[in-house]
Amino acid sequence: MRRFLQFIIPIIIILLSAKVAHKIATGAKKPPRQLKPKPVIVVDAMTAIRTDFQVTVKAQGVVQPHTKSTLVAEVSGVVTSVSPNLKVGSFFENGAELMRIDTRDFEIGVEKARSRVSEAILNLAQEKVRTENFSAVIKSAENNVQQSKLKLEEELASTEQARTDWQKLGAGRTAGTLVLRKPQLAAAQAALDAAKAEMEVRQRELTLIGPLIDAAEASVRAAEADLSKAKLDLARCSVKAPYDGRIVTKRVDIGQYVAPGTILAEIYSVEVAEVRLPLANSQIAFIDLPETFASQIESRTNPFPRVILMGAAGSEIHKWEGKIMRSESEIDSASRQHFVIAQVEDPYLKAGTTGAPLKVGLFVHAEIYGKTLENIVLVPITSIRDGKTIWLINENRQLEEQAIQIIWKDETSAAVKGGIKDGDRLCTTALTFAKEGMFVEIAGDGTPEADISEKAEAIRE
Repeated sequence: MRRFLQFIIPIIIILLSAKVAHKIATGAKKPPRQLKPKPVIVVDAMTAIRTDFQVTVKAQGVVQPHTKSTLVAEVSGVVTSVSPNLKVGSFFENGAELMRIDTRDFEIGVEKARSRVSEAILNLAQEKVRTENFSAVIKSAENNVQQSKLKLEEELASTEQARTDWQKLGAGRTAGTLVLRKPQLAAAQAALDAAKAEMEVRQRELTLIGPLIDAAEASVRAAEADLSKAKLDLARCSVKAPYDGRIVTKRVDIGQYVAPGTILAEIYSVEVAEVRLPLANSQIAFIDLPETFASQIESRTNPFPRVILMGAAGSEIHKWEGKIMRSESEIDSASRQHFVIAQVEDPYLKAGTTGAPLKVGLFVHAEIYGKTLENIVLVPITSIRDGKTIWLINENRQLEEQAIQIIWKDETSAAVKGGIKDGDRLCTTALTFAKEGMFVEIAGDGTPEADISEKAEAIRE
């Protein structure tokens, strides 16, 4: 009996405890159910305003000189002097003497050339005098011919008169040669022939005088050309700057012998700096490129596109203003990009915004001012979905999907032509899982989240 009680009592206690627990669990009142407010997404928004907008195309490049040259020696000799400006990094002005080569040999050459010119001029004068003398000789020969002709005519008349007189007085006898003056007639004829021969000789000699004078004149020109060359070589002993510029490298110094073609220095112009800027095909349409012939540049009605260059010098960002002056003739076959050339005049005199010069080799970012787009809405690039739609927020603060027409965009914004009206509220927050009809709260709009939730719940019911 005792064992039975020890076994049954624990079972009874367990059953009673289970019953009490069940009664407590089933008899307790349920707490009131609380509805969790549905979450509302907070977004940024903007009001659409149609306006005119000037496109700015961005590019980047490296500053280069407009003109870069290598100075070479044109004559041989020893360098006798070097300008203090002929140092790496130094500036120089157009026409300044940078270096001088020994001039003594070339001064002697000039004097010799002058002597040859004088000799050639004297020879020409002598030939001209000979021409004048030959003219007088020919004139004299012509007079001799005329006189010989007159003498012959007189002898012919005398011979005829003698024949007539003999016929009257000769009583039928044969007249002798002396009576008929035949020796005198033959002498007159011979004198005429000699005068003609003399004139022909003088005329032939005169034909040779012309080429002799031409040769003498050519000798004068050749001597004068040699003198000019000698003077030019003497002038080339002074190596002068061809423009305002700066020294890149210096190759020679005082006492060094140089020959024609020896590199003396490398320089570049500081009058104009250039930047070669790459542009994509989509950017070209928004820039009025100067694709004109040289003869049409002066008659160009549109101004050259303005460009702002930005570069870091030290810890500051500097800006320089220039113009797009030309585009390259070919499209790059590898990158398929167009290259345009920006120019900044007087990059060292007209310094940047903080007084820094635009130095060659500086890497710069460029903003090219292009065409003006009319009656567009400018929207942030983050608000565009799939490149063709945006979210509009209606008066109930619900999202509505709207297709748009993008006519231009860059990394931060886009110009939209159609699909948006003035006053539309545009969601500018990038929403990954949004759907049409979703309720949103506009940040900074002054409406508490609870009010938005209650309004959203009422609309759903």
